[in-house]
Amino acid sequence: MKICLALAVLAATLPAQKLPLPGDPQRCLQLIDLGERPEAKGPELVLVEEGQSKPPRAVPAYAELIAFVRAFVQPPLQDGDDVQVLGGRWLAVLARPEQGASAEQLVQQARQRRDAVIAVDVTLAHVDAKEFDRLFAPLLPAPKPGGPHADVRQAVLDAAATATLSERLQGDKVEMLQTPTVATRPLEPASVAHIKNFSYVKDFSVSKTDGAVVAEPVIGNVSDGVRIELVAAFTGKDHIAVSCTVTNSDLTLPIPKFTTTLAHGAEPVTIQLPEVRTLRLQQTADLPPGSSAVIASPKADGTWLLALVQASLQKK
Repeated sequence: MKICLALAVLAATLPAQKLPLPGDPQRCLQLIDLGERPEAKGPELVLVEEGQSKPPRAVPAYAELIAFVRAFVQPPLQDGDDVQVLGGRWLAVLARPEQGASAEQLVQQARQRRDAVIAVDVTLAHVDAKEFDRLFAPLLPAPKPGGPHADVRQAVLDAAATATLSERLQGDKVEMLQTPTVATRPLEPASVAHIKNFSYVKDFSVSKTDGAVVAEPVIGNVSDGVRIELVAAFTGKDHIAVSCTVTNSDLTLPIPKFTTTLAHGAEPVTIQLPEVRTLRLQQTADLPPGSSAVIASPKADGTWLLALVQASLQKK
């Protein structure tokens, strides 16, 4: 608790601060001001099926901002180093001084162009396995054998390869989901989702009335679809870096049912047990003009989920 209070006091009174770590002369804790940002969180676009209710807004999280900083800090962070966001405004970097300086430079570059708008396009596709092997695998390097993600393919494609991949996505055996362009400012977390909500009976609340057992259903909600979370910022005059996470949730329909008895003498009741298979893809890349980041992974049903990420400066 004392450490948290000390950080809060420093954040409230100083524009930036470096704190040496007792017993660790190689590293320090640096607080970096992300700046006064009235829109601390970028746009959150949610596409829902007609007749479906809109889900509640996601709790603001800074996982993509943290992933962005960790990916582009130089020299690379090591075990024991850490990056966190405090209060939505302060970036805390626990690392060597040169790494803290690198993180501060990333933030300064973003703040210098804080009024610029970055347009991020994410194209999602469900691809038949044979079509993926024939059309898309040749464009993506094979993963390293024995790696932690042996089935995941990812790459940064130049403008020519991006055009080729985009053309191949128009095939008959490719199911495409073109999400809206997300217009966000440097280092502002943003998200877009295309989801469908389902209500189900997850439990029963049991009570006794006049000696009779009364079971009232408890309703839950489960979602099926795709959610994209991203952060983008400038890393040079013409380069835009993007950290993007795509989460795909496949709900088994119809929702399986289970019939049971809650109490002696009570009528049987039926509850539903949703089965959701979730696939999460994460890509962080520095994109020259016209290039794209691509990540693809096989799904449980044998098809592939492919995400194509492109970013550009939105013209005024």
